[in-house]
Amino acid sequence: MRRRACLKLHALSLLSPLATMAVHAQPQGGEAVWPEREPLRLVVPFPVGGTSDRIGRRVADLLGREIGQRILVDNIGGGGGSVGVAQALRQPADGYTLILGGIGQNAIAHALPAPPDYDSRRDLIALGLLHVGANVLLVRADSPLRRLEDLIAEARRRPDPIQYAYTPASSGHMAMELLRREAARCPMTQPGCSALPLAGQPYRGGGRLLQDLVDGRVGLLFVNLDSALADLRAGRVRALAVSSARRHPLLPEVPTLAESGLPGFEVLSWSGLMVARGTPAPVVERLEAALRRVMASAEMQRAMQAEGLTLPPAGAEAHAQLLAREITRWQRLVHDGGIMLD
Repeated sequence: MRRRACLKLHALSLLSPLATMAVHAQPQGGEAVWPEREPLRLVVPFPVGGTSDRIGRRVADLLGREIGQRILVDNIGGGGGSVGVAQALRQPADGYTLILGGIGQNAIAHALPAPPDYDSRRDLIALGLLHVGANVLLVRADSPLRRLEDLIAEARRRPDPIQYAYTPASSGHMAMELLRREAARCPMTQPGCSALPLAGQPYRGGGRLLQDLVDGRVGLLFVNLDSALADLRAGRVRALAVSSARRHPLLPEVPTLAESGLPGFEVLSWSGLMVARGTPAPVVERLEAALRRVMASAEMQRAMQAEGLTLPPAGAEAHAQLLAREITRWQRLVHDGGIMLD
């Protein structure tokens, strides 16, 4: 009997790391093994081509390798991300449907006049943040506007508003609305005070906004820096300012909005991995641990640095705390600060 047990332990020691992890993940008491089938599904609630899609696909690949099962990306756009989240929440809470969360669908959406039919703090479990990043305020390369001061002066001078592009309830949308309000230089609740005259055109996702800016269909936009890097480096667009509190290392010559005359201005994009509330605790724990390893990997860190994204604090607790702060922030600014979303 002792010889048979030793042979069994020796055989286990020869298994690959992933296989060993699967053996260690065997539950006690006859519970179902997770994941016992593939593929898993990651719902990215935006169309193909934007920051969320790129981050989602990278995480699906690395996390799938980490847990030893394929994770397929399912793009479901609409409603600033809320349509995809709502659809994902209709699936069983069994750990086979993962959700890409973010500032729009999990924070800003709850400040809208018609909020989604889910509550991000009640109906979702935060597993960990995937990125934090700045937005950049862009115009076409041949635009006469070179500074935020030029934009404000031109918007006030023109008889018709400058057209800007945005994805509803995104960080870029909120950055533009905050800019319009802050540039007014008077409390929006004060009679006669009006926001900077800019007019928005909504888009379903970030992939098309930049092309329409380059083609001249819109004159202005805020977009995630990683999405803008190729067009900035090719000289097709010009950056007027960044939305982070400090200048970005990839664009050291571009001032912040705070430096440009809007003290305290900061709007950051962020995303995180989530599952539906009710997912078994052992599955949640394993996913969080696997995600920590993915985010700490050299491959992920190289990719983040190359795209100008900041590696966020690790773990579910940091994600949940940021989520709560952001929901409170945007509800206050939208409802009490005079930001208009139509």
